[in-house]
Amino acid sequence: MVARVRTDRCQGWTRRIWTATGALKLVCLLATLAACTGSSSPSREPTTGPPRATTAPVEAARPATAEPAPVELKLAYSAQAAGMALVKVTEDAGLFRKYGLVTSPTFVDGPARAVPALMHGDIDVTVTGAAPALTAIAQNPDLVIVACIATGWSHSLWAEPTIRGPEDLVGKNVGITAIHSLDHEGILDRLRAWNIDPSTITFVVIAGGIGTRFAALQSGSVSMVALEPPLTSQARDARFVQLADLSKVPSPIATTVLLSTRAYVDRNQEAVRRLISAYVDGVQVYRTDEASTIRSLAAFLDRTAPEDREALLETREFWSRRYTNDLRPSIEGLRLTIQMTSLANSAVAGLTPEQVVDTRGFTN
Repeated sequence: MVARVRTDRCQGWTRRIWTATGALKLVCLLATLAACTGSSSPSREPTTGPPRATTAPVEAARPATAEPAPVELKLAYSAQAAGMALVKVTEDAGLFRKYGLVTSPTFVDGPARAVPALMHGDIDVTVTGAAPALTAIAQNPDLVIVACIATGWSHSLWAEPTIRGPEDLVGKNVGITAIHSLDHEGILDRLRAWNIDPSTITFVVIAGGIGTRFAALQSGSVSMVALEPPLTSQARDARFVQLADLSKVPSPIATTVLLSTRAYVDRNQEAVRRLISAYVDGVQVYRTDEASTIRSLAAFLDRTAPEDREALLETREFWSRRYTNDLRPSIEGLRLTIQMTSLANSAVAGLTPEQVVDTRGFTN
């Protein structure tokens, strides 16, 4: 009896040892499985969800937008005319700074001075008329048009009251910006249409901008000049005679361009690209922000009197229709300008639009 009890106790003890041993084995097995699972999980890339935490600091360190490194560009304009006032609107709106350009636009009076300044490196890019630009390119193949700012005729021809018709211009003085400038070519075009020999007219180059030419008309130094808004309204009020309004003739002809040198574009494509981008934004400001545009026009044209406001509004409306949307030169527009300019300068006749433009400043 005692022996059986011992046996039972012994068996019970044995059973207890076996149970503890089994439990220990089970714990060890579970621990092993857990260790295997834990060591293999990080090696599997998640198929969904955010990036792993190790990449987050790198992403967070990246700036949302990088400021462009400053680039200096020596920009000029060759006339203080309303068609070139876009340079002032663009500058006042801070758009040159927006694109990282360090520039202070400078007035260089007339293409005859602007072109040598380009060739000597005194300026990098100039705003000028398309006709004198082509004339310069015919003489200096390193010059190149990098953008077209405006298209279409912009002048109307105003004469002193004694001029009753085009035939009365024979033997008279006519004021122009420069030989082969846009106003000169427009006048030549009208003289041909009127069957008047241009050699019977004395063309007087008047430096200092369109205001100076109007002053010459007022003083009687010349009998006719080509004007643009805002001076057209002033000429009308002063009882001068309008002989022709070229601005009413629809045409894609290129009239105002950005001119540079091939050597400069070769070395500074990024600067040219930024300049074009700033001007494109400037066109939008010109068209959409009346208040700031009128302020810039008033400063550029020195028309700050309250009574000048209507003339400035007319000017803004006039040029809003002539500025190009993206500044990309039109082959057809340049072809027309070449044809027109070659009538007075045979050297231009051999040029093609493809020869005179460089579009590397455009992104596409």
